[in-house]
Amino acid sequence: MSPSGRISKGITEKTLEINICSNLIENIRNKPLYSKAYCRGISMRLERHLGLDVEVESGTASLAFVLGIQFKKAYNKRYDFNINKNYYIFKINNNSANDQHIILWLNSYILHNIFKNKFIFYGYAFPKFIDNWELHRSSPFFLGRTVFIDALAFPINILDRLDHEVLVYDGIKKIIVKSDEYEINEDYFIDGKEILYKLKNLNKENIIKIYDINIKINRKILEELLNELRNKIKPDVYEYINRKINRGWSITSRSLITLI
Repeated sequence: MSPSGRISKGITEKTLEINICSNLIENIRNKPLYSKAYCRGISMRLERHLGLDVEVESGTASLAFVLGIQFKKAYNKRYDFNINKNYYIFKINNNSANDQHIILWLNSYILHNIFKNKFIFYGYAFPKFIDNWELHRSSPFFLGRTVFIDALAFPINILDRLDHEVLVYDGIKKIIVKSDEYEINEDYFIDGKEILYKLKNLNKENIIKIYDINIKINRKILEELLNELRNKIKPDVYEYINRKINRGWSITSRSLITLI
């Protein structure tokens, strides 16, 4: 309940997405690399292929892919009496096909393996807001209460066709994948202030160019990377990914950037 005594209304994922993206762009545009940066919303059809809600792209002469983000909205907030901290509860892989995390993880895996010396973020934003009152209190800087974590930071054994609860703690760096009782190493996730710092300290050589995606990723590369995963992921997940590739799924510039 808000201090006024009125019950605070829940917030939508779209509300969080709009405000956090606005923060991101406003805070990086003063750098020449991002002078024409923008956020590109992903259609629902393409979200099934990319796992993303939003891409942040550099609008410079040489177009580049900066961030790929899947936003999640907390559906509950609880208190951990053992450490006296609040935590927010999110769900991942909870789309109708229960494959969103698989696709997000796979895309991140491909990019990290092919562009080893580039800055890559392809994963989740977990904004720590449960209602409009909490959003109001943090305005106008919502990034300060948003945690970013690359999909690859999640344990490989939760690559399955189930949804999973993720507990994101307030006031400390602590994230737990509840179904696996797995605590993610704090080195693998950052808050909004830290991601701004990283972005502001990049140069054009650190960012993936769209041209590079076009040249370096093709069906053969996808099949080679998938083959490397054969004994690392669950057999049914391997077959599911293999079927998608056989049907023409890819992470070339056709799907990731030009969004046809």
